[in-house]
Amino acid sequence: MPFRIFRIRQLAFTSRTCARSYSSAAARAPVRTYYYYIDVHGQLYLHDTRPRNFTTCFKDKKFLDFFFARLQVTPSSTSLLSDAPGNEWFPYVSPCGREMNYVQVEDSPIVFQDLTPDGKNLIYGGNLPHPFDPASLHLSRRTGRLYHALHGPSSVTGKPLPPPLWMLPPKGDCNMDDSTATHSPLGLVRSSLLSSRFAHGVDLENESFEWLGTTHPLTMVP
Repeated sequence: MPFRIFRIRQLAFTSRTCARSYSSAAARAPVRTYYYYIDVHGQLYLHDTRPRNFTTCFKDKKFLDFFFARLQVTPSSTSLLSDAPGNEWFPYVSPCGREMNYVQVEDSPIVFQDLTPDGKNLIYGGNLPHPFDPASLHLSRRTGRLYHALHGPSSVTGKPLPPPLWMLPPKGDCNMDDSTATHSPLGLVRSSLLSSRFAHGVDLENESFEWLGTTHPLTMVP
């Protein structure tokens, strides 16, 4: 099971020896790989889970926060994995020590599932907040899905929050640290959140969004 927590009992007369032994063993241990999948509702599954629904997804909020806070684009050198299921492409990864948790997505790895009661933060993962800015909404002309710009790097990794799959460079060339990246990353707004909180403010004709009496531009994307 990923994200195991190893506890070392430190007796007074052997604490330093135990710590050194554990560190040396960890350094020699092989990297373990696991594979996951994120759907358009932001629900996380082990990759081989079938069927994929609310019953079979991960629900522990602490685990989800730990996992999603570390999500990043897989370095281009390792995005094509020889031992991956079906030799498929896993463009995202959530590293944890010597565990590499590779991720496929239906659309975006960051899916906003709720809005805090004060309207200041969108929520993703288990209970991770992201500042909500009504002027940062984007709407896909092709799918009708609503997105919100991802502002700033992850507070855990220091890397940019990962964008949707359709915003990535071509398969096998996923280095988003490259300064040639042309798009700001976006997070998907879950359909239930769109319909309950935002749909009434969307004006497609004028490409605008009204929130709390103020009209903001609505950026259109493919």
